[in-house]
Amino acid sequence: MNKSLIIAAILGLTSVVMGSYTEHGLKQTISAKQFEVMATAIKYNQLYAILLVVLAMLKFTNIEQNMAKRLNIAFIIFTIGTIFFSFSIYASVLLNIRSLTYITPFGGISLIAGWCYMIWLGTR
Repeated sequence: MNKSLIIAAILGLTSVVMGSYTEHGLKQTISAKQFEVMATAIKYNQLYAILLVVLAMLKFTNIEQNMAKRLNIAFIIFTIGTIFFSFSIYASVLLNIRSLTYITPFGGISLIAGWCYMIWLGTR
């Protein structure tokens, strides 16, 4: 069982469900600004779900063990970033609790850290 692939697929599924729900259910009940914010969260959720699928699929290749462990760290960083970024926005809009967006920057910082980590990996 590839737990990383399952996590990535759940994040991908969530992005599609949230996109559909936002477009066909929430659009008439939220402000234009909230709709725009949700669209951003969905876009990031989708993008990082795809990246996480790629990282998860690398486990099926013949990469060296040390690199596999390092890529798993990248997977964890990007997963945390995606959850903090997108899910804090989802919860903020759906629950109408604006203060939940205070978590969002931590997600953004995690995503930036993930890319910095990937740059570092490229130098190894």
